[in-house]
Order: sequence, then C-alpha cells, then structure tokens
Amino acid sequence: MHDPHAEISRRLAARRGSVLRLDRRDAAVAWGRLAAFGTALALGWLAYGAHRLSAWWLVAPLVAFVALAVLHDRVLSARSRMRRAIAFHERALERLEGRFAGAGTPGDAFADPAHPYALDLDLFGRGSLFELLCAARTRPGEERLAAWLLAPAQPDELRARQRAVAALAPQLDLREDLAVLGDDVRASVDARALDAWGEERPLVEGWLLPASLALAGDIDAETGLALARRYFAEIPGGEKPGAVSVTAPSPPADDVSLVLEDRVELPRLYMAWHSPALFADGDAELDLVGEVLTSGKTSRLYRALVYEQRIATEVAASQNSRELGSFFQIVATAAPGRTLAEVERAISKELAALIAYIASDDARYMVGSIVSMDGGITA
Repeated sequence: MHDPHAEISRRLAARRGSVLRLDRRDAAVAWGRLAAFGTALALGWLAYGAHRLSAWWLVAPLVAFVALAVLHDRVLSARSRMRRAIAFHERALERLEGRFAGAGTPGDAFADPAHPYALDLDLFGRGSLFELLCAARTRPGEERLAAWLLAPAQPDELRARQRAVAALAPQLDLREDLAVLGDDVRASVDARALDAWGEERPLVEGWLLPASLALAGDIDAETGLALARRYFAEIPGGEKPGAVSVTAPSPPADDVSLVLEDRVELPRLYMAWHSPALFADGDAELDLVGEVLTSGKTSRLYRALVYEQRIATEVAASQNSRELGSFFQIVATAAPGRTLAEVERAISKELAALIAYIASDDARYMVGSIVSMDGGITA
C-alpha cells in the first residue's frame, strides 16, 4: 500500500456506493412487503368477508411477506455494517489529514500530572498522541495503550511491537472487519471491577456446581471408567455436603382457616395437615389412607359425599411426600346449592370413623379388604 490516503479514499467511496445500493434495495423490499401485506388483506376479505375464495389463497402472500421480512433484515444489517465501515475509514482520513482532534478518545482518565513526560509530550487530552493512536473498543485495550505510552519498554519488546504493526498495516480488510464487528462494544468494561468480582466468594457453594461425564458409543463400562480415571482423576473433588436436618414444625394450637373468594361456579374446600417426610415412618401409611378415602367410587369419602349424600361433585385425598416435610391433603368440590361447611362436617365425620376403625382390632384386616375399582391396590 504505497499511498494510504488514496487507498482509504477508494475504500470509502466504495462503501458509500454500497450504502446507496442498499438504500435502494431497502426501499424496494419495503414496498414489496407492503404489497404482500395489502394482497393478504384483499384475499382475506375475499375469503372470509365475501366468501368468494378459499382461505388457501392467503398462503402465497403470507409466505412472500415472511420471506421479504427476512430479506429486509439482512439488507438493514448489511447497510449498518457498511455505515460502520464508512465511519472507520473517515476516522482514518481524519488522522492522516490531522483533523482527528476532538473526534476520538482523549484518554483523560489516564493523565497523571506527576508523570515526568506525559504533559510535555501531550500524551493525553484533546489532540493528544493517545487520541491519534487509540482505536480500542474496550477499557482493557485503552489501558494497554496508555501503559505503553507511560512506561518505557525493552528493545526486544519494542521490535516485536514494530513487527506486529508492519504485519497488520497492510491488512486493511482484517482491520475493517474488526472495527465493524466491534463497533457495538463500548469501553465500559472495567477490568479491575471484573477481576475483583472473580476473586469474590462464589454465590453457589462448590459442591453444588454440576459436573458430569457422559460416554456414548462402542465402549464397555470398564474401559470407560478407566479412561475417566486416567484423564479426570487428578481433578480434586469438592467437599462432601453434610446431611440437612430440619425440625418438623409443631402443629398449630388451633385450626387455621383461609377463605378466598372469586368468580367460580362451585366452591371448593381444601383441608391439609402436616405429615411425615418422604420415606419416614407414617409416609407410606398415609399413602394407603389416601387410597382408602378416595380411590374409586366405593371409597369412604367418594361414597359418602358424592354417591350417598350428594353434597360434593368430586373429592380427592393424597399424601404429598417431600424430603424435608410433607402434607396430607383432601380436596372436595361442593355440589350446587351445598355449602363448604356441610362438606367439611361430612369429611370430618368420615375421618373420625376411619380413625376409630384403625384403632380397632379389625384394622389388621383392612389392607386385605381394599379393592380399587380402577385396578389400583389389591392384596
């Protein structure tokens, strides 16, 4: 590149010509989208308003509209890239012609009044050396350039920098691509704040971080384990987490009632109790109690509330098992003209009867007498 000014001017003219062509293409695609939309409206009226055409006629203009929308987005993106390239070459011409003062980054944040030569050589500020040289897109890039200007370097390092400049100087296409693609990146990333964040204590404990290895293909388990140990055994594991112990909540002294009103056709009752945790003593027994109460049309609550008394349209009972604490719940929907108080009294009566039965001598035969109508529990 013998004449940088002529080469940059040629590229600038070419990019401006590309923008003009893309402007014309933008207008053409926009009119095409409008025509496709108008055609879809007309066909929609003929299909649904006048009932003269099939709705399938709408497919063609809708597909055309979507295709034009995709094409329009690509045209706009290409024009935006060309405009960025224009700005890149305009800044290069400003530097060559000495018109760069006030158009770039002055680097005032790096100015140090106590520095031995920064003020004398105008390293920072409007029209400074920093503004002439800086084309960085990030804060770390600006800091690196400022550090080079503020401190001397060894001869070998200086020669390495000069070789890098000589290699990159003729690579105008690469430099333009980097400037165009990086134009959205602002110099607002503070490397020091990022480093400080990296040194902070992690928000999530190390043993909670997921780590897994999956092997698929023609491999047997022993070979897979041997390879895993060979390549990953040296990675230290985290601390083994201790067991989580939670004290079961004490039952409230009195019943707690909550009434929520809304525009619903039928009222619904929810009754819930604290119950043993998953796999604790009593958890499986309450699963069985739920089946006895509401599994099938011959179950205690369904037979009493839905079939015999007809005060509910549906009823369900279940043990909702959780690791730290569970809850047993009965849900019933009142029938039209019935109140939730009636449903609650009937449920309480059936629960009292079941508790009395469990306490009796016949309770040991209970499991053998349960037969679910939908093929559930049999014994």
